[in-house]
Amino acid sequence: MEQRSQTGLLRSLLYQLLKGLKEIIKIVLEEEWDYFAFGRTGNLPGRRWSFPKPEKAFCEVMRLIAHENKICFFIDGLDEFEGDPEPLVFLLRHISEFLNVKICGLTGFSRP
Repeated sequence: MEQRSQTGLLRSLLYQLLKGLKEIIKIVLEEEWDYFAFGRTGNLPGRRWSFPKPEKAFCEVMRLIAHENKICFFIDGLDEFEGDPEPLVFLLRHISEFLNVKICGLTGFSRP
């Protein structure tokens, strides 16, 4: 399921960031921008967004905006991810090093 994957999380975070910063879409997703700007539809030929592509785009967005903006991520369901969590943990630690970025990871819990 895409919603429980690291790629799905990064796509969602990218969407949330870029919908408010449309001017940087062309910079961060240049190849995709060029493809769709000429009226093409569907996926880029031979392309599927695996983890490295959204990770690269997400890091680029953060590099461009984190110094001038205060950003807080509330990420729910970290305990529900499928797959190896190590790349995601590494990425979240990396972006949390920006002074203006805060991350709150929420997991499910039960009360006695």
